[in-house]
Amino acid sequence: MGAATADATYGSVAGFGLTFISGILVSQQLWIRLLGGAFLLFLGGKAFLSVPKAQNGAPAKRRMTNFYLSTLVLTLSNPLTIVSFAAVFGGLGIAGKGNDYARSAAVV
Repeated sequence: MGAATADATYGSVAGFGLTFISGILVSQQLWIRLLGGAFLLFLGGKAFLSVPKAQNGAPAKRRMTNFYLSTLVLTLSNPLTIVSFAAVFGGLGIAGKGNDYARSAAVV
């Protein structure tokens, strides 16, 4: 769900022609990558140092929220995803089409 939310966010930015936001994301991709890498190192270190616990039943709601948020942040830390979505929307002839919000929403 976190990856789907991030992809929908990037797809919306590309599909609805929010060039201001996409420009910021592309221009700051070095910092976003560094933060994403640091977040990956944090998650890896936390997983490596943690002691596994036996679980009974379904995961707790708080744990599921943590899974969602960590996957969301991890996926959002890949700024080249916005470039991929912009290429797809451009290839479909949807990007920059003025008020064609219905087509953009359908693709997103």
